[in-house]
Amino acid sequence: MSRDATFSVGLVVLVLVVGATGAGIGQSLAQTAPPNSYYGAAESSTGTEAPAGTTIVAVANGEVQDSITVEQAGQYGSSEPTGDKLRVSSDIDSAVTFHVGDADGAQATESDPNPEGEVEQLDLTFPAGTFGGPTSTPAPAKTATPTETETETATPTETETDTPTETETDAPTETETDAPTDAETDTPTSTDTPSSESEAETRTEAAGGTATPATGTTVRPTQSGGQSVGTSENGTVVVRTASLNRTSASVGGTVAVVATVANTGNGSQSVTLPLFANGASVQTRTTTVGENETRQVEFQYRVNQTGNVTLRVGPTTAGTVTVGQSGGLVPWGLLRAIGLYVGLPIAVIYAILKALAIYYGY
Repeated sequence: MSRDATFSVGLVVLVLVVGATGAGIGQSLAQTAPPNSYYGAAESSTGTEAPAGTTIVAVANGEVQDSITVEQAGQYGSSEPTGDKLRVSSDIDSAVTFHVGDADGAQATESDPNPEGEVEQLDLTFPAGTFGGPTSTPAPAKTATPTETETETATPTETETDTPTETETDAPTETETDAPTDAETDTPTSTDTPSSESEAETRTEAAGGTATPATGTTVRPTQSGGQSVGTSENGTVVVRTASLNRTSASVGGTVAVVATVANTGNGSQSVTLPLFANGASVQTRTTTVGENETRQVEFQYRVNQTGNVTLRVGPTTAGTVTVGQSGGLVPWGLLRAIGLYVGLPIAVIYAILKALAIYYGY
């Protein structure tokens, strides 16, 4: 084969390789970014879990993007890589909200303002009563103690009967006063019960100011010292530990905060846990902790500004996240793909042709 023919063949090979590479790049660029996928817990603000068979939908721009059916009570989707999840295109230019049934159904407190094509656990909290159960926090019940008051009523009864007896001395008067005396003593005796109840309530208010919650009453968190977040007559709910899944993130990224909650009392308690970012309350989670039970509660917090953000659950600090700028407007991923799939093949082919040219004396 002559030198000219060999060089022509080399040029044809170069053109074919570059064409095939360009086609592959075109297909890669034509593919859309992976969708954002969601899974996690689903319950009402009073702790009632979403029952199996419940349909949860993801809504963006007023339209349903995807739906999923709850298979296990209190859980939608699966954390498994191949498990079912709620999926929304990352090209959506709108915040994603979550509803029960359809776009007009009950809406969860949580949302995703900026889908980024990632798989994330997002626990959903719907309004009270969405899945049945209590629609509000039950009010504490007062416990009246109408006792020890019957002995106190003997004193006014004696004073009332003594007064008419001393003023009237005739025998007919005595017979006339027997009947009214009995009636008078009966009347205050019948009214003793409300008096004793009011006295008992007065003692209760003077002793404590408020009545002690009854068993099963929802306990709201307090900001007292230590790790206690709620107390009742049954015991105390505490946050034993709190941790972060990462200590650095970009603006718009999500940080998972996991708290371990323990009930040291004798009965089940419902407690609302607050998440604080730099001292400001940003989220709450309501959960029910059984007697002597320990369970984990997870928050998903999306950072929205640069700097250091200290996160804590109730009085327990989880850690500090350093937030930096996002990638910006330069498409570094696209440039790396072009360099890998276009620049490298061209460099290899150029080296081959250069070697052939040197070998044949060009």
